[in-house]
Amino acid sequence: MKHWKLLIQAGCMASAIAILFAGLWPFELSPPNQVRWLGDRDGLQISSPGIVYSQEKVTLDGGSFSIEVLIEPARARTRGIGVLLELFGDGDSNRLSLGQWNSYLILRGPGREKRRRKGYSEIGLENVFHEGIVRHLAITSETEGVSIYVNGELMKFTPEYQFTGNNGSLNSYLILGNSSTGDNQWHGKILRLSLYDRMLTAKEVRASYLTRMGEGTSSARSEDPLYEYRFNEHGGSIAVNSSDKGGNLLVPDTFTVLRKQVLIPPWTNFKLNRAYLMDAVINLLGFLPLGFFLALYLASVKRSEKGTVYVVAAASGAAISLFIEIVQVFIPVRSSSSTDLILNIFGTIIGVHLVMNPTLIRFIRLMRTWTHG
Repeated sequence: MKHWKLLIQAGCMASAIAILFAGLWPFELSPPNQVRWLGDRDGLQISSPGIVYSQEKVTLDGGSFSIEVLIEPARARTRGIGVLLELFGDGDSNRLSLGQWNSYLILRGPGREKRRRKGYSEIGLENVFHEGIVRHLAITSETEGVSIYVNGELMKFTPEYQFTGNNGSLNSYLILGNSSTGDNQWHGKILRLSLYDRMLTAKEVRASYLTRMGEGTSSARSEDPLYEYRFNEHGGSIAVNSSDKGGNLLVPDTFTVLRKQVLIPPWTNFKLNRAYLMDAVINLLGFLPLGFFLALYLASVKRSEKGTVYVVAAASGAAISLFIEIVQVFIPVRSSSSTDLILNIFGTIIGVHLVMNPTLIRFIRLMRTWTHG
C-alpha cells in the first residue's frame, strides 16, 4: 500500500511540475529584442521577438492620411496575423494596423462601415506578400474611402470605409514589427516608412514607388511627409524622423510589450482555424493528468467523498492555471488568456471524471485489497 501511495503522489507532483514548466517556458523577463540594422543597405531586420516603437505619439489630423512603407517579408505567418505596422492610441477604438496573414495584406482600424464587427473595420487583399520580394505599399484614407496601392498600382478601393479616430484624427504611438500587445510578431525587413496627414494621389504614389525603386526622382513628389523614416542610421537605438518634427522611433535592446493584457476574454482571440483548435486541445488535455492523479489521491488515499474530490481537484487545477496566467503577464513573450484558464479547469475535471468512473473505482478497490493482502 505504501508503494501505491507513493506512485500516486509522484504522479500528482510530476503533473504539476510539467504543467508549470510548459506554461512558463521560456521564463525570460527581459528577452533580447530581435531587431538589427541592415549592414548592406538602409533598413531594419525584425525577427521574433522584436518590436520598434515611438516614445511619443504621432499625430495625423484632418480626417485623411496616407501611409507608405517599403518592405521585404521574410516568411508568412500562419498562426494569426503578423502586424507590420500599428498606430495605437487610447484603447482598441483608436487602433490602426497593417498586417500579414500568408500572402494577404490585412488592414484593420477604427472608422465607419456597415459590416463592422469586433469593434473594428477590416480590409483584406490577397497575393501581396511573398518571401524575399520587396513590396512598396501605400494606404490612403479620406472621407470617400480607403485605397490600397501595391508597387504604385491601385489594387483596391473601398468606399464604405474611413479609417480615422473618434475625433477625425489619429493621435497614436507608432509601432513596427508587432502589435501593442506583443503577440502579433511580423518577420521581415522594413526599408522605408512615410506618414502623411493628407491623401496622396495615384500619381504621387506611382512617383514615390519609382523613386524608392531607383527608377524616378524625388522632384515628382509635391509635399514632404509629416513623418519619414529612412532607417539609414545603421546602428544605435534611435530611428530618426528625417522631417525633424519629432516622433523618433526607439529600437530597444530588450523586447518590450506596450500594452500587456491580463486574462484576455475568450471572444477577443477566438479563431475557427487549425492552430487555435490545436492550442485548445493542448490546454484541455494538458491538465487531464493533474485531475486524474489528484482524484486518484483523494479517492483512494484520503477516501474523500465524490463531491469533495470534484471540488478540490477542480479548485487545485484552477489555482495552478490562474497562477500561470498571472505570471505570464510579466513574461513578454507569453500572453495571459482566460480561454486557457477555462480549458485548463475543464481538462482537470475530465481527469477527475475518468477516476470517478465506476469501472475504475472498482479497479482501485481491487488494488487496495490486493496491496493490503
